[in-house]
Amino acid sequence: MSDTILEQIRKLHSESEHLRRICSATRTRDARGFRDQLTMDETLLGRCKVIVENTRKLKKLYEDEDEVFLEEKQLMAGKNVFHNFYGKVQELMDRRTGVATISLAPKPEEVDVQVSTRWSGPEWQGRFIDLHSIYLEFIDLIKSNETNYKEYLKTFHHFHKIQHKSEKYKAYLQNVLNYLTSFWNKLHPIYQSDKVIEACAEDFNRRWAAEEVEGYQVPLDQAKLEKLEQRSNLDDDMMGPQIPTDLPNPELFCLMTQKWFRNEGSLKGHMSGKKYKRAEARGIDYHKPLAFLESQISVFQGLLEDSVKATVEFVEKRQTKSYEEVVREIEEAENEDDSDAEADEEETEVIYNPLKIPLDFDGKPIPYWLYKFRGLNRYFTCGICGGKKYRGPMAFERHFSEWKHAHAMRILGIPNTKDFMWITEIKDAMSLWTKIKDRKKDAVWNPADEEVEDAQGNVFNRPTYENLTYQHLINT
Repeated sequence: MSDTILEQIRKLHSESEHLRRICSATRTRDARGFRDQLTMDETLLGRCKVIVENTRKLKKLYEDEDEVFLEEKQLMAGKNVFHNFYGKVQELMDRRTGVATISLAPKPEEVDVQVSTRWSGPEWQGRFIDLHSIYLEFIDLIKSNETNYKEYLKTFHHFHKIQHKSEKYKAYLQNVLNYLTSFWNKLHPIYQSDKVIEACAEDFNRRWAAEEVEGYQVPLDQAKLEKLEQRSNLDDDMMGPQIPTDLPNPELFCLMTQKWFRNEGSLKGHMSGKKYKRAEARGIDYHKPLAFLESQISVFQGLLEDSVKATVEFVEKRQTKSYEEVVREIEEAENEDDSDAEADEEETEVIYNPLKIPLDFDGKPIPYWLYKFRGLNRYFTCGICGGKKYRGPMAFERHFSEWKHAHAMRILGIPNTKDFMWITEIKDAMSLWTKIKDRKKDAVWNPADEEVEDAQGNVFNRPTYENLTYQHLINT
């Protein structure tokens, strides 16, 4: 009976119903963290795929193109119905025990799915993005090593930085889009990238028909480029938005050939050449696929903005911390359980602590004499670190050698040396750096300051002495 069409239909219905029940139970459960949420979404997607596949099989069985199911139904009617029925029952029985050999209820281990998504090492199970291979393509495309990996993560969607948008650039964009879509599909298994691309295509076609696509149908806007750079370089904990000084002039960009020029003369010469005329004959619609690729990458960059920021922070920490410290922090973040933490806070006994004295390992405030001895009642503010407050002199002194203060000093263009220890204001640091540079200039030896005597004892500086000697006006 297990090989009959009717039994196959029953089994497929039973499996689908069982999967629907466990999917409903999974959706009502709160995730305990990032990894648990990702596992839930992957499992739900796998179960939904099995349900869809079972539905397709059922549809094919119910259509009964070869009329096998019809023959089975005819066997269950007529004069020999009981004979056929008991014959099928005997097939199900074990000859030694006399017990049925099949189970009507589906077994969970046989029905449920096991999903394991493959992530690369730098992606850390979906916490960070991995653009190392694409970054090497970008370096080969621009023929320069001035942009490091951290800056590339912030600005990989800044398409105005490409001098000439060639076929190689189009292939590079396709690789970027392929990675972002694959990462999105792994990070959000239930909401696949196809739906995002469909919505993006609808919006892009509407703007293209209205001739509103900037950089192709409409010239680039200087204010929008500055806003884009500000948002990419924005660091709330540091010095605020930074506008690069090498921002290109939108008036020197040719829309037809998608190429930048250094001055107006070269642009005018290009517009009178054969390449521009051929591009003008093709029309701007020739660049529509390229514009659509850039539009899709911009959309996915916005959707994955949190992952990009987390990757930038991870790169900065990796430059200032050991590998073991970084791994420990990530593992603690992965194993955090928000729901359990809230429950523990409710169950924990409230301790009377009006002075907000730091807690010890046992969850109780440290002794008051130790609190005063370490100076934890005093707060120190560092303007260079964005006005952040540090509790106690030990933490304040330690922060001068930490990555945050060093990064802020690097943004100001000042080396983080011992000369700037205890300097907390930006204007004081800039003033001291100016004095140090002036002092270094004065300390440089100048050949003109060298004094020389002639035979009669008259003192001259070196250039004057050599000139007078050359004219034979003094005796050496």
